Amino acid sequence: MATKGVINFAPEALEFYRTASTKPIRLEFKLERSAIRARQRLYDLRKALRREDHHLVAVAEQVQLRVVEGDDGQWFLEGRPADTEESGLVGALRAAGIRLPSADEAEATEPPESGTAPDLMERFRKEHGE
Repeated sequence: MATKGVINFAPEALEFYRTASTKPIRLEFKLERSAIRARQRLYDLRKALRREDHHLVAVAEQVQLRVVEGDDGQWFLEGRPADTEESGLVGALRAAGIRLPSADEAEATEPPESGTAPDLMERFRKEHGE
């Protein structure tokens, strides 16, 4: 089987990772197997991003994917940020006094090495106004 590159995926799949890295998102499917296939396709995209050292790999790595059944027999593929208030980690970090620096504080510090995950996340936040 040929290895798939990022070029083989719909741009909307990349946008799914962008969106799900900042807020939960649900995709609805009629069949469980369709939701599972979509999850596998997104996993394959994440692998391609890693292989190609794509600039969005750090964003995709921060997204958790899971398939869940709805009340009316529909199925959902959920994507959500890995570290959210609900996960307890962010709340615990904030309770410990750990906060993101303000824009002024961030500019006053030296940027991390180009290409590191924090650097890529900072670039993503600047580009998307977060």
